[in-house]
Amino acid sequence: MASSSVVPNNREDMLKFYQNHVNPWLSNATQIGLTNQQATGFRDAVEAATAAFAAAEAARQASKTATQAYYQATADLRANGGDVLQIIRTFAVTSGNPNVYTLAEIPPPKNPSSQPAPKAPINITGSLSLNGELTLRWRLPTGSPEGGNFYMVERRIQESASSGFTPWALVGANGRRDFIDPAFPACVTSVQYRVRTQRSGQTSEWAPSFTVLFTSGGGPTFRFEGDQADQTDGGSQDQPTRLAA
Repeated sequence: MASSSVVPNNREDMLKFYQNHVNPWLSNATQIGLTNQQATGFRDAVEAATAAFAAAEAARQASKTATQAYYQATADLRANGGDVLQIIRTFAVTSGNPNVYTLAEIPPPKNPSSQPAPKAPINITGSLSLNGELTLRWRLPTGSPEGGNFYMVERRIQESASSGFTPWALVGANGRRDFIDPAFPACVTSVQYRVRTQRSGQTSEWAPSFTVLFTSGGGPTFRFEGDQADQTDGGSQDQPTRLAA
């Protein structure tokens, strides 16, 4: 057994030690008491250990890369699957067809009798991005259940100061506490939104409307008709970010 004072105990350091001694031991075999067979056998052992180390390093790197790919793929799947589940649940709610849950093989919402009635959103705020997307965000009253909630968003438009509003029309439904309107109509006098909560077949009242008002020569003014109103900052240019429900 080699002395620990000469040969390192660590495998990699030991391999480097012997790699550094291949040439002198092979070139000076007979002068240091080795037969040619012993010297070449030592060289072959070093080469085998070097190849095995390289293979192990490659395997470790491949495993790391594969693991990272696996984590990313499952993260993408979680996001994609969550979106698909949300679409199915929203469709079941908006269509009023409970058979959707059966066809999708997912459990329906709990019996509405076991949960309190949903409450309308409060504190609706808005921001307009540079690319013309309007983002609405809202909260729920303190103590309101959030699990299984869907939020229905309707919009109506006033084309000019002399015209009335168009009828309310559904423009979105999801389970988050935000809504991005990529088709926000900017070249109008004003746009109004209203939001309500739906859960297990029960529906809240509509929240007070949120208005985006355009004036000549100025940016948009945001106004919520609820208790905490008058967000009139001349139009926020913040980039929208999604909030988890």
